Amino acid sequence: MVTVCGLRGAMQHNGKLGKVLRYNRDAGRYETELETGEKLKIKPVNLEKTAAADDGVDVDAPLRGR
Repeated sequence: MVTVCGLRGAMQHNGKLGKVLRYNRDAGRYETELETGEKLKIKPVNLEKTAAADDGVDVDAPLRGR
């Protein structure tokens, strides 16, 4: 699970919980399904891994080595 944070263009989603579905390399964003059922493509910087659950998705992976 992740928490959406720091969005400026879609501030209404900040604080919402979601699940990362996959990383879209071309877009440089995670395809994320929010608890509301909405699906968004979100930059890694705008997602925080929640401590409550480990779903096996490493949201930091695309940032390594940069």
